[in-house]
Amino acid sequence: MANLLKYLFLFKIYFFASNLFAQEEFDFDIGGLFDLDSIVVTASGSLNIDEMIDVMRNDTTFYEAFRRLRVNEHHADHHIEYLNKKGKTIGNQYVSTQQVPATKPNCFRLEITKNDKEGNIEKKDGENRFLSQKVFAELFMNSNELYCKSNRTENHQNSSMVDRYIDNLKLLIFAPGQPINLPVVGKKTRIFSKSMQKYYNYSLISDTYSNVNCYAVKIKVKPKYQDDKNAAIIRELITYFDKTNFNILGRKIEIWYEAFGFKAIGDFDLRLTKTNDSVYFPSAFKYGGIGKIPFKKIENVIFTSDFYYKPLNLN
Repeated sequence: MANLLKYLFLFKIYFFASNLFAQEEFDFDIGGLFDLDSIVVTASGSLNIDEMIDVMRNDTTFYEAFRRLRVNEHHADHHIEYLNKKGKTIGNQYVSTQQVPATKPNCFRLEITKNDKEGNIEKKDGENRFLSQKVFAELFMNSNELYCKSNRTENHQNSSMVDRYIDNLKLLIFAPGQPINLPVVGKKTRIFSKSMQKYYNYSLISDTYSNVNCYAVKIKVKPKYQDDKNAAIIRELITYFDKTNFNILGRKIEIWYEAFGFKAIGDFDLRLTKTNDSVYFPSAFKYGGIGKIPFKKIENVIFTSDFYYKPLNLN
């Protein structure tokens, strides 16, 4: 049984990692890139993780977990802190929402139960002052849409530059490694491709996350490329697995992107919970960093979100 769990754990590592691999550039000797600490070496035994590569192509654990928010009941508390260039707080927004059943079967709608604002974060006409507010609203406060389990496809047609930026930002956060349609990015998000391997150190270590003993898959830009903003978009990526059952607990991402008036520099922390013993949902989301699109001022914000669930009907 222990050996089976170890096999399943390494299977999960590669299944999650498949989402990061460039399909046409994939290196089938990827296992040779990983450094293992002494605890992991003892636990993993003689398993050859390269043999499991082919089954790890389509993991979207985090992306799907956040999409499920829209089609299942939950309550959420959000705090957005707006800062100036010097890091001083200039405003706050406190939001509470709940996703509730709609009158149409198998559909849900969002109710905003609190939206308190402090500081100079609105224009005179009451419109949001910051692009960050639009990004946040798109992710967690869209009360104008009806979300149904039978059709969760997002509409990207006729979208504005801001909407396309948000769509690509969501991919970068929730499904890192997927192609990103932003200037100069190209294949730089494909962190396991042959062309990007030279920029990264890859490791599998024993670690602690949220007071839980974990295995951590870590991909980090090599020290000699740390100051090269053109080397890699994803500067560090860590995914945590519970040692006792190898469930995914969370992911941390550090990104650095600057090109043609676009800028995104920040750290993300995404934490998951498993309900009904089989399905992942977000438990917490944190972000701190700066962002900018052409013709807009640079913005500095901190997002913090916590999610709470009732017993879920996932049929």
